[in-house]
Amino acid sequence: TVSYTGCVDAGTETRTYVLNKAVPVTTTTESIGTTGTTTTTETSYMLVPGPTVEVQEHVGHKVQVTGTLVPAGDSKTKSKTKIEREDAPDTTVKEKTKADNALPRFTVTSIKDLGERGQ
Repeated sequence: TVSYTGCVDAGTETRTYVLNKAVPVTTTTESIGTTGTTTTTETSYMLVPGPTVEVQEHVGHKVQVTGTLVPAGDSKTKSKTKIEREDAPDTTVKEKTKADNALPRFTVTSIKDLGERGQ
């Protein structure tokens, strides 16, 4: 499990979200008497909300997200839903999705609004 802070923006498709300017949340270490430059890489992740996570309300805000990272590339998901009906035949719905992801995916298990507007 990893945590990142960044700004939530709407994705290119309905109900998709992107975490822009993502920065890993790490423990702070203090170094005294050193000089040098620090480079920060800005990264974006496609946010995949977990079953209990609501991302929509955080669009345009700076947030901290916790979850797992899935590298960019092809991803395949399959889901099978069986609907049992009392007075009708049962039905089964199978769904397969294949995505060619330009962005790494971040499966969000928790999200915390940091009370700032996204930049």
